[in-house]
Amino acid sequence: MLETSVTATFENFDEEGYLQANPDVAVAVKEGRLASGRYHFKIIGHTENRRIVRATSIVEARKSKLSHIVDLLQWDEVPPRLPNGGYNCLPDDLAKIAGVVPTDSISQHDYIDMIKAKIERNEDKLFLDAGAGFRPVYYRNVVNLEIVPYATTDILAVLEKIPFRDESFDYVISNAVLEHVRDPFAAAREMTRVLKPGGEMFVHVPFLQPYHGFPHHYYNMTKDGLRSLFDRDMEVLS
Repeated sequence: MLETSVTATFENFDEEGYLQANPDVAVAVKEGRLASGRYHFKIIGHTENRRIVRATSIVEARKSKLSHIVDLLQWDEVPPRLPNGGYNCLPDDLAKIAGVVPTDSISQHDYIDMIKAKIERNEDKLFLDAGAGFRPVYYRNVVNLEIVPYATTDILAVLEKIPFRDESFDYVISNAVLEHVRDPFAAAREMTRVLKPGGEMFVHVPFLQPYHGFPHHYYNMTKDGLRSLFDRDMEVLS
């Protein structure tokens, strides 16, 4: 596993990495309210323990990971590459149907200890993080699927059409994602489809939580509502 960001210093400062790690600064630069990320770091950022993304540190890890999963992709041909080296499985027409819009926000949820332990104890197993957000730690056995091309995104895609063959993954993770999906039933079917028989899925969604758009917030769910997404196709434990 690799940490994907470090505390920014004057010695290691990198403009692109700083903007990736600090979306508020990136928006201000884009809107012309700040001259650059370096300017922000110089006047205030160095006092705030701001971080920078170490994109180059995961290049080799991603290359190795993708070489092992490319045969699992369910695509007419090898998909085009993202600037970070991942695969782009989100054509414009599909993005429009799924309601995907560009965003400068960063979604980031760390794994709970139980899931971290599963990942680290099962290095020979393949995990799908279905809606990974930006990952503070980059794991070689976790495929990060996202609608935003973060530095840690391996596959750009939507959950309603996961671009992998049936029964590709030993584990599927979905943390605070399904409330943002336009068709969570289709997403649940796809997540179940790519899970191997006997595999495990970990799903978390909010119940009583205020609106939080990223970029849309469609649903909150009760325990019964979440169960209804999956109980036709798999055993649900709560």
